[in-house]
Amino acid sequence: MSRAVVLFVGIMGTFVVALLARVDLSIVTLAIYAAPQQYMDPVGVVVLTEDTTSQSPTAGCDAISIHDYRTGEALDRGLRHISPGRIAGRADMTMFAANHTNFCGQTDAGGPNRLNPQCTGWLALRQSRDTNLRSLRDGFYTGVDVAAKAGIAFIDDGTLLVATANGAMESATIVPRAPFGVVRVAIPDNVSSSGALGAPLARIVTSELIGEILPIPNVGEALLIGTGGSVLRVDTARLQPVAAPIAYPTAISPHNSQTQTRPAIEVFHATATGDGRFAFISRVRAEDVAIVDTNLGSAALALRGPDVAFTGGVAMNNGWINQGLLAVHAVDRVIVASFEPPDRLIRRGEIDIVQPRGGASLAATSYSGPLFSIAWTTDGSHIIAAQDGQAEFAVIEVVDEGRQLVHRRSLTACLDGRNLPNDIWTANGLITPTFTPTSDLPPTATPKPSPSPSPTPTATPPPTDVPSSTPAPSATPSLTPSPTTPPRPIYLPLALPLRCDPAQQRVDVALVLDASSSMAELTRSGRPKIDAALDAARAFLDLLALDDDPSSPGPPNPDGDQAAIVAFHADAWLLAPLTADRAALDTALDAVVLGQQTRLDRAVAVGAQALSDVSRRRPGNLPVLVLLTDGRANPVPVDVAVAEAAASKAAGVTLFTIGLGDDLDAEALAAMASTPDGFLRAPDAEDLAAVYAQVARSIPCARTWP
Repeated sequence: MSRAVVLFVGIMGTFVVALLARVDLSIVTLAIYAAPQQYMDPVGVVVLTEDTTSQSPTAGCDAISIHDYRTGEALDRGLRHISPGRIAGRADMTMFAANHTNFCGQTDAGGPNRLNPQCTGWLALRQSRDTNLRSLRDGFYTGVDVAAKAGIAFIDDGTLLVATANGAMESATIVPRAPFGVVRVAIPDNVSSSGALGAPLARIVTSELIGEILPIPNVGEALLIGTGGSVLRVDTARLQPVAAPIAYPTAISPHNSQTQTRPAIEVFHATATGDGRFAFISRVRAEDVAIVDTNLGSAALALRGPDVAFTGGVAMNNGWINQGLLAVHAVDRVIVASFEPPDRLIRRGEIDIVQPRGGASLAATSYSGPLFSIAWTTDGSHIIAAQDGQAEFAVIEVVDEGRQLVHRRSLTACLDGRNLPNDIWTANGLITPTFTPTSDLPPTATPKPSPSPSPTPTATPPPTDVPSSTPAPSATPSLTPSPTTPPRPIYLPLALPLRCDPAQQRVDVALVLDASSSMAELTRSGRPKIDAALDAARAFLDLLALDDDPSSPGPPNPDGDQAAIVAFHADAWLLAPLTADRAALDTALDAVVLGQQTRLDRAVAVGAQALSDVSRRRPGNLPVLVLLTDGRANPVPVDVAVAEAAASKAAGVTLFTIGLGDDLDAEALAAMASTPDGFLRAPDAEDLAAVYAQVARSIPCARTWP
């Protein structure tokens, strides 16, 4: 028998979601609020904006509201700001933001223009200290020429990208005019009730209004979707183009009588695949959708049909259920289509909805918006769609691979009157999916993890995109960890020249590092946890009999141990495939960079894939996977990781899990391990070297231990 060990060193960061609405020209409103201590599960959270017609001061009317789509419960209804429009959110769910859609952003507390006397654009934000809805505050910020109802998005580092324009108040809204562009701004850590944002960190001038900003997760780039018919890919830090603009067939709607924009920005929507290769743009008063291939620089039209007279919102599903399906809001119905790259949309199913008040005529007359919005829930099991009525948003379950759509419930943002639904935000767009185009397409350049504040600012080599070996299951409920008694410390001598007996069995070791942002926290010795974890990983490698390790006794052994290095946060990347080259392994460890989110499911899948690489694995070596984490899976439920672990174990991998600290999915980690003793605990990162040594003692190891 042979052995392989996959060592996962990981720590979970918090899951952050920020809500952004499109911001009008010159003022940004930041709302940070306090609310009950109620947990926001990223899988269930849906954030909404709406435009009340009753001038009601009721919470949730003309406001940002947070809901759980699974129950229909409103977790929080925010304060009134007339009127929040397009929205977005940070990955850790500590910030939600919305730009305005009309008027000047006055609140019920102080009368007209109290916070925005210039009557220009503004941004409303809601900030939380954590995902328990505690210490939430409202604020109102100005200082940036934010374009009403245009593009807005948070990026990986927590700063905000907003579309800008020069405009003035006309009728009930602000009309965007040139010069157009996008700026990157920092949001203050402590938001006040009113204030001005600082100077932009970066700026780009564009020839057209940017209707959507679509960040590409963990790449440090974004797609700027112009309303005039172009798509521009930019570096988000410097806002510099990284490729030439790509033209697409422009929308054909008339001028909007309120905003004087063509196409009407109120009904302009775009979405993209998680890797940023394909963008889908609604054509507004057309029966089709524009598809842009950012790799090939080409564009095409799809979804034509005599019964589709108008396409509104579009949403690509990056979740783990129904992945790769496109949802389209067609005014009086919702259509689900499968995407066959490079340019085919095949209708799977549809369902009638109560069309938002005014129907298609809203594209040319409304000063609300964005209109006809649509979004997938984080997991991809349901669609949230704008509709008419007091309950402004429909919750639609999608089953049978999109062939059957079932209306399950509705969400009510404002409890007072019949209102206009504006925008919808979920964490679905933050997920980097495993969906890839068909093999006959030219490959997309593999992105590298985006740099995040890290104790060791070393460059990360481009990761290898390794597909999951097992389809993600449809079950989504998360396991609830049971209280776990802290384990007794394990003390082992570390300064021992331990060597394996060459005559014994060998192992393949995949060292998988959870590189989530919480790894930057300090150990009891005052150093970052990631540093202690990397040292422990190196100590583990010292115990292997690598072929080319000069310190190994005897001549080089072509049948010795091997190791692989994997890092994960919002996705998982193979930094070094199975190899006996110790220098290559050390280089890979030095290249680990931290980021947000903790995709335990992808960590297991990529680690198992590394072990199954027939071009590198040694038939006589036993595969063993060792996973270390200091937190909880997000945004994908830990059940998916448990299923991935089960598939790996069924394929012959022996799996160990190590929990660092107390905030863990302990029950799930125990279930993922191959044996009851395969789940180990480390109270502090300084204890990891001892725990790894215990793992080495527990597996059938190719060494003679004292």
